[in-house]
Amino acid sequence: MTAPTSRTPRWIMVVLLLSQALHLAVAGLVAGIILRGGPPHVETAANLSLQGFGQLHRAMPEPDRQALRTDLRARGDTLRDQRRQMRETREQFLAALTAEPYSEVELRQILETQAGTWQVLSSETRDILVTRISAMTPEARATFAENLTKALRHKGPPRGKPRD
Repeated sequence: MTAPTSRTPRWIMVVLLLSQALHLAVAGLVAGIILRGGPPHVETAANLSLQGFGQLHRAMPEPDRQALRTDLRARGDTLRDQRRQMRETREQFLAALTAEPYSEVELRQILETQAGTWQVLSSETRDILVTRISAMTPEARATFAENLTKALRHKGPPRGKPRD
């Protein structure tokens, strides 16, 4: 007698994969907004884990914010390429969900590709951020920390822009 194999229900896999795709789409949107110089509308406070890089960007004093945008634009080709790859794999992911016959192996390969692309994109943006923070004066870093602390504690709509 063979032991029964445990298999994850298909609907759970679909939910997990859709969640992954949504997270990747949000990350691409945030990176795109930052590369274009930030949102054109009033900023909203959000949890750092959701807004991530954008939250850090908004908390920086204005001269450092401008320098960060310049740093991002300097690596724009690499970042744009990574975002393009994310869009392509998202389309592949959606196609694989409805493909007949369905291929779990193909879906896993697509997600592995997305994870690798996301790793490169995150590494690039982290490197840019750390380099920019390292170039800040102690006073600017203190202002940055204060602004970020206030933004993370803030629960309602913003009352104004961070102090520079």
